[in-house]
Amino acid sequence: MMNNSTIEALKAMRFSAMAAEFERQLDDPAAYSHLGFEERFALMVDAEWNRRQQNRLARCIREAHFATPAAMIEDIEYHEDRRLDKSQILRFATCKYIEDGHHIILKGASGSGKTTLLYQRIRARAEAGEKSILLVPEQFTSSTEGRIYRELGDALSGMVESFSFTSLAEKILSTEGGAAVQTLSDAGRTVLVRRALEELQDNVHYYHRHRRSAAFCQMAAQTIDELKSAGLSGRQLAQLAGACGAESGKLSELALIFQGYETLLARSGMDPSDRLELAGARLEEALARHSLPEFLRDRAVFIDEFDTFNAPKKRLLGAMLAALPSVTVALCDDGAPLLPGDLSLFSGAKQVAAQLRQLARKNGAEVAVPQLLRKDLRHRNAPGLAAVAELLETGSCTADAPAGEVRLFAA
Repeated sequence: MMNNSTIEALKAMRFSAMAAEFERQLDDPAAYSHLGFEERFALMVDAEWNRRQQNRLARCIREAHFATPAAMIEDIEYHEDRRLDKSQILRFATCKYIEDGHHIILKGASGSGKTTLLYQRIRARAEAGEKSILLVPEQFTSSTEGRIYRELGDALSGMVESFSFTSLAEKILSTEGGAAVQTLSDAGRTVLVRRALEELQDNVHYYHRHRRSAAFCQMAAQTIDELKSAGLSGRQLAQLAGACGAESGKLSELALIFQGYETLLARSGMDPSDRLELAGARLEEALARHSLPEFLRDRAVFIDEFDTFNAPKKRLLGAMLAALPSVTVALCDDGAPLLPGDLSLFSGAKQVAAQLRQLARKNGAEVAVPQLLRKDLRHRNAPGLAAVAELLETGSCTADAPAGEVRLFAA
């Protein structure tokens, strides 16, 4: 009777595997007669532990939405045409690369100290005699130079170089070749669109009458630039246009203009975004030769203030992930998992983080477990604003006292 109560109590506490193991021991006492109390109790604990680990693994696999949830590392077939490195696959299977990974994704909401942490790590490297590169958007390059000097001082600031993607690409091209290739201005690109329209003549019906409109040619050039930033070519746009219903005719003609533009561009120079693509290609070639540009050797790269990366930047970033020992990317992200159809405040950053991990894997690089900063350091001396930030983030907040820095006004 007491044993039945014990089993029911274990089940009520959700120790179902322990209860089952206890029942097995009661049903066949002779099989366990040679074991002491501690050993029999250990068997029950092990059964519960194993069940929970298996359930956790099954839940993680289910929530990961794998294409083939039942796939096993042991079932991989290493045929020659698949070009798989068995030793590398087996090393990845241990998941130790997550702990030892050099490439880092740093996550945290605005004001959590991501940039401050980047500068602390840059300073620590500088004090150890190691050089770093800080990559920021074009509009922040000037203020970044000033902050580097303020944070590191005169002696250590020389150990850090700051770049935008554009200036980094130019630096790579100047050392690896390609800097002298002519780059079209916005006006030059507009003229090239007009020339493409003129050469297409009767092949274009929807846009033929706009061929002499400077405003239309300028808008078409901007559209082509956006398509190239998304990683689309004229041929790919033509393939997609056929499935766009009523708009397929216009999109097909835009694809023709795009393809004509690409043909003319190949004869005369390149777009600004093409220089990023070329820099990525040059860096990939240097990596294949085991000869990186001098200014990149033994450098750690820190990337801050970006909320997205277009296709040319991803090409260059992928080459850096493959070539450099350490790349750290800071993203404004609350750390919650990305769910299908997520359109929340941080959904863009979550998608970028997922793309970076995929990009690293594609280039044979290893990524550590993302680091998440949760504290609101920006408002540590303003508890009222900290409470407002907490309210906006979680829907509730705790305020110990009235906050003078927060004032409400009637609309």
